[in-house]
Amino acid sequence: MEVKDFAIDFGNGYVKAISEKGQFVAPAKLGYEHDLGTTTLGGRDFQNNFDINLFKYKEDEASLVFGSEIEDAIEPENLLPTDSTNNRYLLPAFKKLVDFALAELASMEDETKIDIRLVTGMPSDDIQKSEFIQSFKTFLKGHHVVERNSIEYVINVNELKIIEQPLGTLLNVFLNDDLKVHKTFKNGLIVVIDFGSGTTIVDIYRKMKRIGGKTIPNGMIQFHETIADTLSSKKNIAATNTMIEKGIRNKTYTAEFGQESISFKSIFDAELQKKLQTIIQTYERVIGQEEHVNDFIITGGGSFIIGKELKEIKPKFRLLENPQLSTATGYIKLGKLMRRDA
Repeated sequence: MEVKDFAIDFGNGYVKAISEKGQFVAPAKLGYEHDLGTTTLGGRDFQNNFDINLFKYKEDEASLVFGSEIEDAIEPENLLPTDSTNNRYLLPAFKKLVDFALAELASMEDETKIDIRLVTGMPSDDIQKSEFIQSFKTFLKGHHVVERNSIEYVINVNELKIIEQPLGTLLNVFLNDDLKVHKTFKNGLIVVIDFGSGTTIVDIYRKMKRIGGKTIPNGMIQFHETIADTLSSKKNIAATNTMIEKGIRNKTYTAEFGQESISFKSIFDAELQKKLQTIIQTYERVIGQEEHVNDFIITGGGSFIIGKELKEIKPKFRLLENPQLSTATGYIKLGKLMRRDA
């Protein structure tokens, strides 16, 4: 049986996944099928109106929901988060997220039983903790059996590679289509700033190896939450993170309550300046002089929001065209390199 290459970036906020057959980006959240009925449509009819799918294990009675539009299909307060500041890799919800993401990619294949080479990653700090990486490896290796929309998929992780998440971004940037590494990455000093959902990370790489960095335990989730809390307090409403994120992404900077739109632009601007100040201070403490740095990379889903403003302050920084998928794209390149060298 041919071994397929799967690359998955399990972010705290979003799962980003790529194979040779396709790709997807979905919130790193799950929901129960019965909570689909809390809106005007329910069950299967509701599922057909949103990009979501139903997943379950054969021994379970209840189905869980996962997909790119899960935050539209299920009320935010009913969603199950899969992030954690501790050992996320032991959480039952996170393990389900992994299985469902594997089944989602498997559904794009021609067979329901497949062998895969899985390339994934962990935050730089997490991968240094032996108990964290061991938990992740132990769960990932071997067979994963899960039903997606009543079809059973058996995914065997035949080969597993776990790397630091920012290394995935750098492989995407500096590994060309012929899978050759650019001399800047081979010999130079590279700085990566990753605006993730749960963390903001500054990493330093010299000659393709991480030599230092700093993780700020505060990411875009907290950024949205602060704006939502401030708006709620000022306007005596119940604004949510999802409302804030949507308002930022569509650049209306408003929270939608039925027919009413409430602006949070002034709150956003104030919080953005605080975020930028924290990043610049952290960067300058970690990096020091910039003259010896060969390249500066801004990545992560949050770079859509912060990247442009940060580049105005630090013109040498460069924004990636598709930062949300950059890490997973680097993973799939590494998988191809492993295939070639096998």
